[in-house]
This record gives sequence, structure tokens and C-alpha cells, in this order.
Amino acid sequence: MIASYAHKKQCFLCFDAFFTYFITNSNLLPTSVVPFLLQVKIPFVETSEYAFWAFWVVLIGMAVLLFLLAIVSGAEISYFSLSEKTIQGFKESSNVTEKRVAYLLSKPRNLQITFIIVLRLIKIAFITLAVFMIEHFFEESVEEWFILVLLLSVILLVFGELVPRIYAHEKQLRFSKRHAY
Repeated sequence: MIASYAHKKQCFLCFDAFFTYFITNSNLLPTSVVPFLLQVKIPFVETSEYAFWAFWVVLIGMAVLLFLLAIVSGAEISYFSLSEKTIQGFKESSNVTEKRVAYLLSKPRNLQITFIIVLRLIKIAFITLAVFMIEHFFEESVEEWFILVLLLSVILLVFGELVPRIYAHEKQLRFSKRHAY
């Protein structure tokens, strides 16, 4: 179901108010950048300031979720590719982080279930934001939807799954110690 323009305007009005306040009152941004950020427009189907801010909120949210997906995917591979000898060494170690890794791996079923649930939740959130972005900010042609869905799928697969898993497998000790919580 595609929302009407009035419904979209209500949804994005809160984004507009929050980010306009944040940009104008933030000490994080240089003062020379603030007027530029408030005047930049991107050609959407709806060219308005609230659509501009909502687009960037969704895009930043997707980037954060992709980063979290990469960390969790890499952590999964790094934990389960450790050898028994390494795990035994971690159990006998005086290092707190190594003991934590050994404890987590003492219950591999619980750890695997946790990884599966977290990975699925992150993917669902990413796809939800992607659908929201496609539905609200791009024209409704079938070709454009297909290209965007294909592009987002490739980004999700390559940068959220493959690259982090390859990196974590190569640097399994460092990665597993860094992400032992």
C-alpha cells in the first residue's frame, strides 16, 4: 500500500524538525557547513526538506545496520573457526578476554542460536529500511525497483556477509578477542 502525500508529509515532519534543530544547534559541525546542509536539495519524486532529511536518516540507518551485520558475521566465523587447541589455551589463560571467548564457546549451541537471531534481525531491519527508501523516494517503475533491489542485495551479500567472513577467518584470534562480550 502506497501512502498518500499527506501521510508522507506527516511522517517526515518530525524528521524535519529534529534534524533542522540538530544541524542549527549542533557544535559538532563547522559553522560554514550548516547553511550548505540546510540548502542542499536532492531531486526526489517529492522535493521537500523533510524528504531530504528522511532520506539521509534512512541511508545512515542502513549503513549502521550494514556495519553491524559485518561485525556479527565476522564474529560468527571467527568463533567457530578456532581450533580446539586454541580454545583449550584460552581456558587456561589468565587473560579475561580469552576466558570470555572460551566460556562463550563452551556453549556452542547457544552461541550459534544467538548469532542466527541477531543476523536475521539485522537483515530484517536493513530490508525494512530499504523498502521504505525505495517506496518513498524513488519512482514506481518496475525496472528501477528491480535495479535497486538487485543493488541492495549485492551490497548486503558482499559487504555484510562475504568480506567480513573472509577477513574474520584470516584474523580469527584477533577478531574473536575483540568481539567477546
